[in-house]
Parts: sequence; structure tokens; C-alpha cells
Amino acid sequence: MKKLKLSIIFLTVLFLFVTSFQTFAQVYPYVVWNKTYNAPSNLQDSSVAICMNSSGMVFVAGWSLGTFMADIVAIRYNPATGDTIWAKRFIGQGEDISTAMTCDNNAVYVTGWTFSPGPDRDVITIKFNAATGDTMWVKKYDGPRGGGDYGRAITSDANFVYVTGRVSDVGTIEHQRFMVLKYDINTGAMASGFPFIYTGDTLSNEAHAIKVDNSGNIYITGQASFNNSTPPYLPFCNILTLKINSSGTLVWAKYHNASGNGVDNGVTLGFDNTQSNLFVAGWGQRVAYNDFEIIRYNPATGDSTGYASYNGPTNGTDFLVGMVIDAANNIYITGNSQNNSLSRIEIATLKYNSSLVQQWVKRTINNDGHVYTNWIANGNNNDIYIEGFKFKAGQGYNMYTVRYNATTGDTLWTVMENGTANANDFGAGVVTGDSQNVFVTGSAIFSPASTASIRTLRYASELIGIKPISTEIPVSFTVHQNYPNPFNPETSIRFDIPAPSSVNLIVYDVSGRVVEVIASNLNLLAGKYEAIWNADNYASGIYFYRIQAGSFTDTKKMILVK
Repeated sequence: MKKLKLSIIFLTVLFLFVTSFQTFAQVYPYVVWNKTYNAPSNLQDSSVAICMNSSGMVFVAGWSLGTFMADIVAIRYNPATGDTIWAKRFIGQGEDISTAMTCDNNAVYVTGWTFSPGPDRDVITIKFNAATGDTMWVKKYDGPRGGGDYGRAITSDANFVYVTGRVSDVGTIEHQRFMVLKYDINTGAMASGFPFIYTGDTLSNEAHAIKVDNSGNIYITGQASFNNSTPPYLPFCNILTLKINSSGTLVWAKYHNASGNGVDNGVTLGFDNTQSNLFVAGWGQRVAYNDFEIIRYNPATGDSTGYASYNGPTNGTDFLVGMVIDAANNIYITGNSQNNSLSRIEIATLKYNSSLVQQWVKRTINNDGHVYTNWIANGNNNDIYIEGFKFKAGQGYNMYTVRYNATTGDTLWTVMENGTANANDFGAGVVTGDSQNVFVTGSAIFSPASTASIRTLRYASELIGIKPISTEIPVSFTVHQNYPNPFNPETSIRFDIPAPSSVNLIVYDVSGRVVEVIASNLNLLAGKYEAIWNADNYASGIYFYRIQAGSFTDTKKMILVK
């Protein structure tokens, strides 16, 4: 009996230890850096897109209120430190708004719209030098009618920059039309055969996404509206997808009408790895609600070869916002899905294989209210990321990032970022190099100005330079003496924090000069930690290390002897 009791005690202790270790060992993101851009006018600044090129350069595009009107802004950050390498503004003759961006190792390309004398809105496309931020060229396109023209999506290849959106067409009644602008990547000159404008048999339409294949064929998708010939004669909309060849000639046009014969919208599109399948994603109306929609096309003929849809668990309204395709041709989509039972919006993220068979679906649960997604991105460590915003009681909406396991759909980590004003903050985009280099952007409101600034952060899924060493929760803040001391060339610095804290660990020389920043605003859970400092590059002498965690600060001396 005594042995049985001892066994039960042992197993209980083992269970608690394992549970504690699992909690301790779970992956969560650490903030490597956190930067804001606030224009001199101290008014609203909003990011709309983030991009990283193959050299690891990180760029953010958005718009920023100047003294009177909004300006287009582009920013390049140092991915290691978050320092602003350059920030450039385009100041036109009126309001200038960016909507999309793309980048390569030479340049950043931004599109949107600008007010021109008339007044009317023109499509604007800007090329910035990636290294310096210098403006290489600016192109404005005023459609046939001279009305409301908007750039909505942009892409590039080695020779050209491609923009799609909508332009106003001539006629007794103003109609909006799909358009494609094709610019020489070096000079900005419009390519022969362009602009392309699709008139078709529709009332109005607007393209939202663009891709170019290896032969220079262009594919766009969006929304096209028609008059309904049956009572009550209300307009209805289809997903419209076009293929245009490199000379600007229409190859095919395909409509997708969901079963509700109502309002459908094409949001995004992409190829599989051999470009033998084109996937178009958006949403389609049923009788009283919308579903996520994916249509697979043969790129050569435009024939539909597959279809899938997603209806949330309560027949609510579901709006898809993004899609990515991985190296194995799996398709991931995300969007905002209404839960009628709880009267709130949730995020739904799904994985399909190339045959459009659903592999998993994951939905968020937010007991405080709504949660929305704006962006989805592939990771490089069998992971998928989404960026959006989540409501929290007492804080309003916060920037919200989720990392999923791509195989299982399990949530690896989530994180929210709240501006100091406890107002509404919004996530706009996410891009990754690997799990140690996750960059997100959005807008956040900070006190005392209470105006939105562009906020960009770098997350790391594992600690950099610091590692946890115990599952024990300390009772107080403690900075231990480094060991060994004196040392050559490495020494261990240990510290304890009893509550989640933003930690700074900095090494100084005897003159007070910063020698090395080991941690800067690193968000750590309660626990015991160790940092190893390598002084190979420094001379013998006395150094000091200073740790700040919340309101706690302590400094200790160490001696390097070579």
C-alpha cells in the first residue's frame, strides 16, 4: 500500500513537472524590435502593405496625412535593428493614397491613386530605388473618361511593372472597367498594346489582383456587375477573371456566378509551381449569406477544372481576404467569418490540397468580441502567418498575428500589440524570412497625440542571445553576478523576472559608452534566464552590464582579462 501511495505521488509530481515544462517550453514570439513612423504633421499614418526582397530588405508602404492632404509614404527598415534606412513621401497636388506594393532587389514599386487637376482621380505608380529611396519614376494614368481611376494591385517581372484596378469609361453613363497598365521597368514608358481596358457586357467592374506567368501572360480577377433581367431587377455581381497576352490582347474571360445569383467578388489569384493550374479565390453569395470560394482554371483555355467553397458553422456571412500556395501546391486561405450564434466575426483559415480537398480548418475564438484578418503569408519553417486585428475589452482593437503549423493547422503562437492610447490599432500585413524573422506592419495609436502612426515589428519565435534556464517562477527581480569573473572571452549573465516584462540588457565600458546591446525591449515571460556575452572583439578592462525589466534596473561590474 505504501509503495502504491509513493507511486501515485511520484506520478503526480512527474505529471506536474511535465505539464510545467510543456507550458515553459511552448513557443511564443519575442519582439526583436518595434518601430513607429509618425509624420511631422503628427496626424494619421497608415500602412497598407509590407514586402521583403530576396536580399532580405524590408519595405513598408502606406499613406500619411500631411498638412492638408494624404501623401504616399514608403519606408525601408534595417531587418536586424529596425533602424529606418530611408522614408520617402510623394506629395502630389491633392490627396495621394497607396493601395499595394511589390519589390525586387533593385526597387520598390507602389500603386494607388492621386487627385489631379480637374478634379479627378488618376492611377499612380511610383518606382523607388531600393538602396536609397530615390524616386526613379512616377507615372499617372487618366482613364478615357477622366473620372475615378484606381490602382488596386501591382506585380513585376524582370522587364515590366504591371498594375490593375479600375478606370472610368466613356459613355452617357459612367462605368468602371478592368484595366491593366504595363510599364517598362527601367523607364516607366507604357508598353505597346497597353493600357488594356475590358469593356465586355458588364455595368461596372474592378480588378483586385494580378499575376504574370513565365511567358508574360497577365491574369487578373475581381468583381463584375450586371443588371438582373428578373424581378426585383437588382444588379448582381460575378467573379470575373481575364487572361491577357503580352501584347495586350484578351485571350479569355471567365465568369463565376455563385448559387445565390447575388454579389460575388474575386479577391486574389495564384499559380501552382508548374503554372499548369490557376487558382482564383474570393467570396460568393448564397441565398442569405456568403461563402469562401476557390475556382481552379486551366490557364491555357480558361476552363474551370475544380471548385471548393467554405460555409461557416452557422450559415453566416464569410468574406475571404487572402490566399497563398506553398511549394507542395497546397492552398491556404483566410477570411472573416460570421458566427451567428455568438453575434461576432471570427477568423477562418483553411488548407486545401491541389485537388481542392480540404485538409483542415481553424477558427479563432475571441470572448471579448470581433477579430478580423487582413493578410496571409507563407513561412519558411512549415508555417503559415495571418495578420489582422482583435478586440480586447478596455483596449479596443489590437494588432493581431497568428502563426500556424502548415501541416496540422495547430496554432504555434499568437500575439497582440496595443498602442499606449488603448484605442483601435490595426494589422495590415506580415512577411517572413524564417521563424526568427517575422515582420508585421499596421497602424497604432499612441498617447499623448492620440493619432495613428505606422507601426512595424520584428518577431522571433525563439530567443536571440538569451535562453530560459528554469521553469521556476522567481519571487523577485534579481540580477546575478556574471560567472566566471574575471573572464576570457565568454561569461554568463543570469537574471530572474517574476512577471512578464520588456527587458533591456546592455553592456557599457568604463566611460559609459554602449559596447553591445544583448537585448532591446525583449518581451519575456516570468522565469529565470541566461545570456552569454562573448568579448572576443573587446580589449581587457572593466565593463558593466545593466538590466532593465519594467521599473526594475540593476547594474553590475565585470572584468575582462586577456
